[in-house]
Amino acid sequence: MGPRSRERVGPPSLLGALLTVVAALLAGVVAVPPGSAATTGATPTPPPGSEALVLILDASGSMLRPDGSGGTRIESARAAVSSLVDRLPDGLDVGLRVYGHRVPSADKARACRDSELLVPVGPLDRERLTAAVASVQALGETPIGLSLREAVADLPDGTPGTVILVSDGADECFPDGLGPEPCQVARELVDAGVDLRVEVVGLQVEPVGRQQLACMAEVTGGSFTDVDDVTELGDALSEAQLRPRRLFEVRGQPVAGGPALIDATALDPGTYRDGVLPGDVLWYAVDAESGQELTARVTVATDGVPPEAGIDLAWHDENAARVEEEGVLTSGAGQASTVAVTTGEVNGSRTRFGAVKDAGTYYLSVTTSGFPADVRRPFVLEILRENVRGGGASGASGGVTAGSVTDPPAEPSLGAAGAEGVELPPAPAGGGSANVLLVLVLLLLATAGAWLYLRRRRSRDAPQDEPPAYV
Repeated sequence: MGPRSRERVGPPSLLGALLTVVAALLAGVVAVPPGSAATTGATPTPPPGSEALVLILDASGSMLRPDGSGGTRIESARAAVSSLVDRLPDGLDVGLRVYGHRVPSADKARACRDSELLVPVGPLDRERLTAAVASVQALGETPIGLSLREAVADLPDGTPGTVILVSDGADECFPDGLGPEPCQVARELVDAGVDLRVEVVGLQVEPVGRQQLACMAEVTGGSFTDVDDVTELGDALSEAQLRPRRLFEVRGQPVAGGPALIDATALDPGTYRDGVLPGDVLWYAVDAESGQELTARVTVATDGVPPEAGIDLAWHDENAARVEEEGVLTSGAGQASTVAVTTGEVNGSRTRFGAVKDAGTYYLSVTTSGFPADVRRPFVLEILRENVRGGGASGASGGVTAGSVTDPPAEPSLGAAGAEGVELPPAPAGGGSANVLLVLVLLLLATAGAWLYLRRRRSRDAPQDEPPAYV
C-alpha cells in the first residue's frame, strides 16, 4: 500500500497553509519527548544533519494573476514563505530554490530550464532566506519536474530531505518535451532509494494541475493541499512543514517469533520488537476468550526497500486454518509501513475465511517478500485483545507508535527508518495524559456549571428593589 495523498480543497489561507505545513514537518524532523521545549512553546532544535528542507517557490507568469484578496499570487506566496521561515526551528538545514523568475515564457526552451538555487542548503539563515524570497519576481514557465530533480542534488549527501513546493499549477514544460514529468521524476527518485518526501501546497490550482501535484506528493509519501483562499496559505505551509516525518525507532519488549506454528512464541497483549529475514515466516500465539477479538499491527522499517516489497500478516486457529489475513506494500524508501489484521469476534463474527468459533489459542504469522536479501528487518508488533461484547481492549493502546507520535489505527504509520534497538518510551499506563486531560475538562465544566447555578439562584432570590447579588 503506497503513501496516502491528502487533498484538502477549500478555504485554507496562504499564510495559514504555510504555517501548518511547517508545523507538520517540524513534528517529524524533531522527535520531542513530553515536557521538552517544544511542548512548552520554545523553538525546538533538530539534531545536526538529521534532515534538510528545500523550499521551492513557483515564480512563473501565472503567479502574477490576482489572488482574490486584492494582491497577486506571488505577493501572497512571498508573504507566506517568509512567515514560514520565521517559524522554522533553529539549527535546521534549509535551502531555497525558485523557478520561472529569470526567463520570460516567450523563450520557452530557456524558460523551461530556469530553476535556480537562491539559497544553498545550510544552517537556517532567516535574514538571507527572507531577503531572497522578497526579491523573487514572477515571469516565466513552470519547470517543476526539473526543479524536483535538482532539489535532490541540493541536499547534502546521505541526508534525508523534505521538499515543500508552493505552486499555482502544473508543469507546462514536459508536454512539449522541454522537461521531465514531475510524478515520473518522483517515482525515479523513490526507485533509486533517495530519502525524499515532497509536500505540495497548491494555490488556486486547476484540476489538471491538481492531479499532477498530488501524484508527485503521494509517490514520495507526502501530501497535497490545495488552497483557494490565500489567507489560508500560511496555515497550509505550516502544516506541510510540521507533518510528521516520524523517525521509526524500534521499541517494545524484545521477542523472537517461532519458525513454525508448533513453535509459536506465546504473547500477551502489548508492544514487542522483533526482526525478520526475507522469506522467513515468524509465528506468535495469543489466547482469546468467547466474545473477544485479536488485532495484530506490525510496523516495519522500509529504508532501502524496493516499492514492490510487501509484508503479510495472517491469523490461524488451532487447526492451522486461516482465520483472516492482510498484506501491504511498502510505502517507499526511507519510510516505514504498517499493516493490521483482526480475527473477528471469537464465537460470533465471520471473516472472509468463515466463522471464528472457539475460544482458545490463535496463531499469527508474519511474512515478508521482496526485501533485500540477508538483511534482518526490524519491526514493531502490537497485540490488542478486545472484548467485543461488553468490554474494552487490552494491550497496546491507541495507534501504532512510530517515533514519539501515536497514529490512529486506521492510518498507516509512515516515517524515516531508524536504527534497530533504539527504544521508545512505553505507552502510558491507565490511559495516560489523555485521561488526565479529560478529567480536568470535566472538573472545569462541573465548576462552571455550579457557578452559573449559584449565580442564577442568588439573582432570583434577591429583593426586587435591590440589584441581584453575584458570586
